[in-house]
Order: sequence, then structure tokens, then C-alpha cells
Amino acid sequence: HEAIGDLRTLTGEYGAALTSYETAAALCDAARLPGLEHKIGNLYDRRGEWELAERHFAAALEEFGKSDRDGERAKLYADWSLAAHRQGKTQHALDLARRGLKLAEAADDPSALAQAHNILGILASSQGDSEDARNHLRRSLALAENLGDVSARIAALNNLALAYGASGETKQALNLTEAALALCEAQGDRHREAALHNNLADLLHAIGRSEEAMAHLKQAVSIFSEIGVEAGAMQPEIWKLTEWAALDPAHLKTSVDAVASAVYVERPDLRSHAAPDGTVTIVFSDIDGSTAMTERLGDQRWLELLHSHNAIVREQVVSHGGFEVKSQGDGFMLAFQSARRALQCAVDIQRAFAKRNETADEPIRVRIGLHSGEVIREADDFFGKNVVLAARIANKARGSEILASSRLKELTESASDITFGEGREVDLKGLSGLHQVFQVVY
Repeated sequence: HEAIGDLRTLTGEYGAALTSYETAAALCDAARLPGLEHKIGNLYDRRGEWELAERHFAAALEEFGKSDRDGERAKLYADWSLAAHRQGKTQHALDLARRGLKLAEAADDPSALAQAHNILGILASSQGDSEDARNHLRRSLALAENLGDVSARIAALNNLALAYGASGETKQALNLTEAALALCEAQGDRHREAALHNNLADLLHAIGRSEEAMAHLKQAVSIFSEIGVEAGAMQPEIWKLTEWAALDPAHLKTSVDAVASAVYVERPDLRSHAAPDGTVTIVFSDIDGSTAMTERLGDQRWLELLHSHNAIVREQVVSHGGFEVKSQGDGFMLAFQSARRALQCAVDIQRAFAKRNETADEPIRVRIGLHSGEVIREADDFFGKNVVLAARIANKARGSEILASSRLKELTESASDITFGEGREVDLKGLSGLHQVFQVVY
């Protein structure tokens, strides 16, 4: 039963694997029970059910008691540390990993040492210590290669690739990830195969190979779905599919698109611009018909007009306490702590352009879109979910129109000085379903 559980874990048949392990645990002697509890914990870790994983790791440790099986306990601590790390329990993860390394050294167990150095490398990388991370991971890889341990080699190659990628050494990271994926496909470990496709997608996307990146990401999501990973654990990959489809450079047709795409790559920290409840109100704007205007006016006149446009937008942003996240050409992304101030800024921008246009030879008509999202609680998908939504809403505005999301309307409709028109349902490129937007009357 245990061997069948191992095989089903590799192929991603997690429900069947759990049944096999539980049957084995019911039939085995006391000496084998800690190992089975450990394997059940690892299975829950793969599924993204980390609290359950930790419970089984704790049960395994209790079953070990005061036995002298230091190598096995070291591996347990390493896997437990990884589950803790995935839940953001940084200090707990470090404590567990260090205990694991100490036991592995005491046992002089190369396999346990490979696992201990691997998790310590992961933790060092997450704390920005690139040199320490690489040292641990190179040590882990060398031990795994000497042992001929394919699983440990895959783990070390993958995490070493992530460390190189975090330092901007993309070519080396790609080579290591591709090597890990080839080993993984030969071994048949479906979960790790999906994770490696996801990592490879990130690396390819970062260097502009968007079609290849999307293909690997789709493969990752498909495998994760097949093998029963919890929806919450694979949410970042699902949002990436949405983001990349929505922000594909081949489909960037407006200044708002260009700014949104740049912000997605740069991912600026907006937490200091959040309201006490963790929300940030995002504003996108650009000049309606700017491409045709550029062609008609020529470079010199367009640059003069652009300078005037940018000065008006920036003046209003400063006067309303906003923050300029990114500007590119005539496109702006702005952030506000207060949804009401963001709306008032948008209204005053339109009024300033209306006043300018009364005497200008070339009128400027700006379109604006707004949305509020939670940057702290939803940090992982904020730039995909909320930024894309705000950008798409701005792209639906026409002329001198301001459009707001239903979420932003909910937050501000009690204010007596803000008036909304009737809502309309719109299809937003790259986002599923229909979305309700509201015109702001000014």
C-alpha cells in the first residue's frame, strides 16, 4: 500500500494516494508509522493544504519519540520548514530548517543534508541573501548528484534557478529550469512538472518571449487542475493567465495599455498609499485619439500638446494628494488612499481640460477609469486583478468621460458631491464575464 501511495503521489492521484497511505498506516508496525505520517504530510503540502501538512509532520515527530533516527527526523524538519515558509511563518521555518541541518550533520546523512541545504537555500533567497542561497543550493545539488537522487536534484536545480532569476541572471536560470524539467518529465512527477512549467513561464515572460511563456503557463495550470491542487494554492497561476492575456504586448493599442503593462512588470510597492482598510484607488487616464492626433500634428506640435496635458494632470494629482505611479507618453496610472479624492481629482482634471479647450486651437479630450482594490490582503494578485480591471475600464471611456467600477461606486456613492449616471454592462478585454461600470457626472 505504501509503494502504491508513492506511485500515485508522483502521478498526482492525490485522493487515491491518501487512501493507500492511510491503509498502510493502519496495517504497519510502530517503526514505520512516522514515515507514513511524514508522507501524508508531504501529500497535503503538494495539495496546498499546509495546515494539515503541519499537523501530520507534528504527528510524525511525536511518533519518532526519542529514537536515534536522526537522518529521518532531519528530512521531516526540512519538509515541515517548507510548509511553514509557504504560509509566511519565516522565523518558524528558519528554526525548523536549522534543527534539520543539525540532525543531518549529526547523522552524517548525505540525503538529509541535501534536503536541509535545499530548504536553507530557499529561505536565504526569500530574505534576499543571494550568496548564502546559492552556497546552500550548490551544496544540495552536489550531494544529490553524488547520491544519484533524482528528486533531490530536481529540487536543487529548480531552487538554484529561482535564486539566479531573482538576481536577474535569466540565461543561467533558464538553463537550470530546463534541466530540472527534463529530469522531472523523465521521472513522472506531475506536481513538480507543473511547478517547473510555471517557473519557466515566468522567466520567458520576463525576457519578452510571451508566446512560449503563455504555453508553459497553460501547461502548468492544466496539470495543477488535473492532479487536484487546492484552488487557493494555484490562484496566482490562474491570475497570471488573466494578466498575460490582457497585457499581451501584441495587443497594446493605447497609452493606458502600455502603462498597465509596464506597471505589471515593475510591480511598485503601493502599500504606503493604501487606506487604513488596505484599499488603494487606481486611476488610469490618457488622451482619446492620441495616435491620430500625433500623426496629424507632427512631432513638435504633439510634444508641446503632450507637455501641456501632463502638466495639467500632475497639478491636479498633487492638489488632491495622489501619487503618480507611472506615466508613459500621454498615459498615467495614479494611486490614492481615498476613493473620494480620486474621484474628485478625476472630475477636476476634466474640468481643467474643459477650461483649457475653450481657448485652445487643438482640444484635448481625456478619458479616465477608476477602480479600488485591496493591495495588502490581495498583494499576490493586486497587479493582475485590480490594475488590469482599472485599465480596461479606462479603455472603455470615450471623449471626456469618467468611468468608475461598481466597487468604487459602492465606496463613494454616499458622498453628496458625487453623482453617478446609470450603470452599463461591458465586456473587458482579457477578463471573463460582464462588468458593470458607471459614468461620473460632473
